[in-house]
Amino acid sequence: MNNYPSQVGTPTILQILEREGILLRTINRLADALDEINKVRRDNKLEMREIVQGLANTSYVERKFTRRFGDATIMSRSNQYYRIRMLKQYRETDYNDYIDTLLHELAHVVDFILRGRSDHSKVWKYIAKVVGATPTATRKASGAVKELVAGKYKWGCSNENCDMVHTFDRRKKKPITSYWCNKCRSPLVDLNGNGGCKYRKHNTYA
Repeated sequence: MNNYPSQVGTPTILQILEREGILLRTINRLADALDEINKVRRDNKLEMREIVQGLANTSYVERKFTRRFGDATIMSRSNQYYRIRMLKQYRETDYNDYIDTLLHELAHVVDFILRGRSDHSKVWKYIAKVVGATPTATRKASGAVKELVAGKYKWGCSNENCDMVHTFDRRKKKPITSYWCNKCRSPLVDLNGNGGCKYRKHNTYA
């Protein structure tokens, strides 16, 4: 088996599922549902060994996100390499949410293997149900998890009657005085005092 993740020094999704104690359960569920999954294909039916090999060729990476909790990507169509990225510190912050998102992205990889593409269609939703993930494109996360994706810089509205907060990771090109609240059009103030624009002398609102 040509194992891509081992070449780049990252764990595979199979190793992560084993770590969480859900590997056999997930594989058995996919095997039991294989006939139903294969209804998408008219010929050249998908075999269970193809799914297992595809998952073995799926690397697992943790990183910082600002607008999502995880994603799944085709790294090489010709060699069937895939990658799942998950929000850093997600597992320690909300374990149940982490597992649900992990299985959500796993369902995308199985969908890639099946169709060569993936979205949140009926096919993906069925696979998501099979592996035990919530079959929805988006859902609400806990406040603790939302804090993990909050931006490095935080600007708030200067209007006491407005609770709008803007968070972002990259510094703005213009000073804070060049921006206004999206909600009430009032000036903004720097909430965490660490700037947010490339020109430090303009970072504070007067």
